[in-house]
Amino acid sequence: MLVHSSITELEQLGYYERYCRIISPTSLAQIKELIGPGLMAVELALDHYRACDALDLTDEQIHAAGLRAGEKIGDALLVASAQVSASAEGAVWSVIGAFYRMSRRIYEGGSAQYVKLGPKSLLIEYKANPLFSVRYYRVAYAGFMRRTFGSVGLKIKDFTLSSYRREHAEIEVRMSWL
Repeated sequence: MLVHSSITELEQLGYYERYCRIISPTSLAQIKELIGPGLMAVELALDHYRACDALDLTDEQIHAAGLRAGEKIGDALLVASAQVSASAEGAVWSVIGAFYRMSRRIYEGGSAQYVKLGPKSLLIEYKANPLFSVRYYRVAYAGFMRRTFGSVGLKIKDFTLSSYRREHAEIEVRMSWL
């Protein structure tokens, strides 16, 4: 779902033709064969995000693409958590719970741990996720997370992505909101 959303963004922004010249024809064909949400081999997703990275877009352009992708996911998370809690704080934590469950499926083979640090702060630890080794993915992910959590009215105060630690394919995200 994330890769297909990313490709749609490339098409809308006019980068798709360049992208097609960069990514291997075999990888592109395999991506196109995968219809709808489902599992995709991590190497195939890496090929996609590396090709996106080779477009040499600015961080601002990549972040904006991540924001638009987060809008689509945020709407889905709102539906998934709408019946859990009527309070603003309860809605936030129910969306975080829904996102955690989705993250476990997205990053199969790795792990995602969500830790409540306080009433308005969260730590997310990803392990064995090589997608974060690609600059494009990291920058788009920041936009994606901002928009996803913004969908429930969260005003992100701080969003920090630690350095990617290649030896364990891990990264940490610290997020707090108003």
